[in-house]
Amino acid sequence: MPTLRTDPSAQLGLTLMELLVALVILSLTVGLGMQSLLSVERTQRSALAATDRSTADRLREVWVREGLEALASDPKQPIQGRGTRIAAFSRLDLAGIGVGGNQAWELQGVPGGVRLRITQEGGAAPLDLFFMGVNKAQFRFIDEDGGVLPQWPPSAPDTGPGTSVVSAAPKAIALLLEREDGSVDAWIAGLKNPRPPSRLLIDEGETP
Repeated sequence: MPTLRTDPSAQLGLTLMELLVALVILSLTVGLGMQSLLSVERTQRSALAATDRSTADRLREVWVREGLEALASDPKQPIQGRGTRIAAFSRLDLAGIGVGGNQAWELQGVPGGVRLRITQEGGAAPLDLFFMGVNKAQFRFIDEDGGVLPQWPPSAPDTGPGTSVVSAAPKAIALLLEREDGSVDAWIAGLKNPRPPSRLLIDEGETP
């Protein structure tokens, strides 16, 4: 009866073709795994960057609100403001060693965003706050009746000769940030303990 004989060389392992196929499959598996790891890493980095930006925005908002709340009307420096600038006495000293001073808050366009520069009389170093991704920023002033005004002191209505009495300081100041995606953030701060004088006389029909 004939017996079945096998070639011993065929049982020694994978053929060259099988080995090449295995290497190709292994390289594809490693490549896909690395791509997945890189994708996860990029996602984590993006999430961390967004969290950092969100945290930085919240810190800036807190600082701006507290800074605006500290503005007050001084007998020698009543609050004066328009869309991109505020001049007023502040109880917050930029140098951190005094009791405050006259400050100027100015919004300036910079590449990629807006800068808020705060300067103070007396030689204190200016403070710069940057709002990236913002197309436009403006101040608005809220009076005792809740009216939103583009300047302070407000212009009196043209009702003839005489004077109008208005508060020397607005009830609140808002910083409006128009972002690149079209959304608008409104950071509103109510002024605390305004200093005297508490009232101003404005000629009716004239812009201060």
